[in-house]
Amino acid sequence: MPYKQKTPKNFLICYDISCKRRLAKVYRLISSHAIPIQRSVYFATLRAADMDAIIARLKTIITKEDDVKIYETESLENAHIQGNRSPNIQLFGENGGQIMW
Repeated sequence: MPYKQKTPKNFLICYDISCKRRLAKVYRLISSHAIPIQRSVYFATLRAADMDAIIARLKTIITKEDDVKIYETESLENAHIQGNRSPNIQLFGENGGQIMW
């Protein structure tokens, strides 16, 4: 069933893929729509049609051995970040302002 939404929403996409070939396909798909947060963890702001397309494509790639989780979440502007932050990363919020990373 398609994910229904009228405005873009924020998502955390996480995956654990057992086969290197499928992993490469999932990586290419997700990284073309989302920004990496950690290895195999991505953040995306997507419209319903985009999320539906990603889910449909994932269903053609993954098997029962694999695990993909997609969570609707807050903006990165509201994220609590603990640990090292890279000085090479610049993030911009929904209003276009830079987020202190």
